[in-house]
Formats: sequence, structure tokens, C-alpha cells
Amino acid sequence: MAFIFFCCRFNKSHQIIGKYQVSAKLFNSAISYMVTDRKGTLWVGTFEKGLFTFNYKTRSFSPVVTPKGIDMYFIRTVEVGNNANEYWIGTEKGLFILNVKTGFCQLYIQSFDENSKTLNDNAVYKIFRNRQNVLFVGTFLGV
Repeated sequence: MAFIFFCCRFNKSHQIIGKYQVSAKLFNSAISYMVTDRKGTLWVGTFEKGLFTFNYKTRSFSPVVTPKGIDMYFIRTVEVGNNANEYWIGTEKGLFILNVKTGFCQLYIQSFDENSKTLNDNAVYKIFRNRQNVLFVGTFLGV
């Protein structure tokens, strides 16, 4: 039995629905989050297969490559960071800050050390930017 996976995109100005086929090997997981950044890149987070971007010109999905040993699963939110190449990615395992230009990726997790900058819980559910351009991280236990 073969399954065909696809995503749909509604174009409001032309009143059409675009359909984009996705390889089952690449994308055989539940989508947990989707967002388009300021550059027009569609970011797609999944529960089991990690993070992907979608290229509208080639009509294809590509996995976001992270440094060896860093697995991003259970993606719940993605937000542009403090510069155009930086993305904050909220997961069940913590907060990843990824620089797509350099490939550098930093993981922030819960710690009970009072002197370290840390999260109050590993499960990051929302990242919010206010009007003053400050990023807030919402976890299972609060902000």
C-alpha cells in the first residue's frame, strides 16, 4: 500500500489552492507547527522527523540540517531571532537557537543552577516577540 503525502496552500488573491507533494520517506510524521518567515520561507516542524523548509521555486521540502548529535524533535514553535539568520526553535527537549548561515546550534534546557541562564522547563510551547522586539519563551511551567 502506498501513501501520498501533500501540503496545500491557499492563494487568497487568486482564489486557488496549490498542492505540493511530499515524499513519505522525508516527511512521514505529524506536522506540529508551520510558519512563514520575513524572507518568505515556509518552516514546517514535525513531531518525529524534525524541521523542514519549503522552497516555492523548486516545490520541494528540505530537512534543516543540525550539527551532529543534535536532534530536534517535537517542534512546537519557530521564531526569527535577533538577526535574519537566527531562528529560535521551541521543542519538547528545550530551546534551540540555530544560525542557518554558520550552522551553529545552541540548546538551552532547564537547570536548577541559580547562576545560569536557563529555562524553567524543557517543554517550550510558544516564543513571542513583543513590540519592543523582546523575545519571550513560554514553557509548560510558564514564561
